[in-house]
Amino acid sequence: MSIAMPQQGMGCCPSAAPCVPIEALNHAPPVGTYPAPLDLTVSAAPPATGPFTYQWYTAPDAGGVPGAFAAIPGATGPNYTDNEFSNHWLQVIVQNPCSEFTLGDWHVDSPADN
Repeated sequence: MSIAMPQQGMGCCPSAAPCVPIEALNHAPPVGTYPAPLDLTVSAAPPATGPFTYQWYTAPDAGGVPGAFAAIPGATGPNYTDNEFSNHWLQVIVQNPCSEFTLGDWHVDSPADN
């Protein structure tokens, strides 16, 4: 005697919830110009579904606009504290399995550069 085992996708087993793309990020502070140091926090706004990954980026100031952005090693969480006392820019990329959302640019205006 053999027993037929139900297979996934045939109505027997729960399937994973569908991925909902990231359409917006909650963030503090608002994008703008701030003195250093700067504490930043972001989160994906509902109804986006996780899991979420984060990567923070920095770019030198190029005459009031960002230069080329580069990933900040180890800056991979929803919170980032920027202690760089130079005139530069920050942005974050948040991803889930079905989308990517870039937020920025925060301008960090160091008093030492003024």
